[in-house]
Amino acid sequence: MQPLPDVGFDALPHLPAAPWRCSGTVLVAVLNDAATLDALGRAAHAPPYQRPPQAPVLAVKPRHTWAAADAPFTLPAGAAEVIVGPSLACIIGRRIGPGTRATDARRAVAAWGLAVDLTLPTGGWYRPAVRARAAVGSLRLGVPVAALPEPVAAFEVRVDGGPPWHGDMARFVRGPGALLADIAAFTTLQPGDVVLVGVPEGAPSARAGQRVRVDAPGLGSLAFAIEGVR
Repeated sequence: MQPLPDVGFDALPHLPAAPWRCSGTVLVAVLNDAATLDALGRAAHAPPYQRPPQAPVLAVKPRHTWAAADAPFTLPAGAAEVIVGPSLACIIGRRIGPGTRATDARRAVAAWGLAVDLTLPTGGWYRPAVRARAAVGSLRLGVPVAALPEPVAAFEVRVDGGPPWHGDMARFVRGPGALLADIAAFTTLQPGDVVLVGVPEGAPSARAGQRVRVDAPGLGSLAFAIEGVR
């Protein structure tokens, strides 16, 4: 699988302005792994959740979270560790609005990429603190590719070169096309937007002083260090 030319999202040929130049919004689907919903168990039917989500649950990665792929990540003050969440990034090339079918939504993706969403452990999903989901430098995006590898997105994460953790999208509630179509039912996606389809349940954590490497066949790899507050 050959990546698009050059380096990073500046390489995207189908977009009037690349997401790396802040042309779009980055959204992350949460609770998209059925295993994550299973882990909630009865809590998903009790306050404050009331019932399992009926539509995609999204988090926004603001611009201050975007960082160079290999830049060190600095833990926020008081944080002992960070969850290293691999994900598949969908880079939108054409408008996706209400009523779009899943197959058409998938065709509107200009390119695909490996992403890492770094979040702090919270112990729950109800209105997590911004600090936990949107720490400075907590989003890493790899070099995009023109075609989605098959099988879709299998991930390997290694912390300090230790035993690998493996995750995939096999149990995701919504695949890329269905997810984008369901998001478009309540918010229109524009060229330059980026949607992360979600993080597999059980993603590993890393602490200050450790080095992380994330690999996905056909999507490349990302590697960076975790640092403590200086």
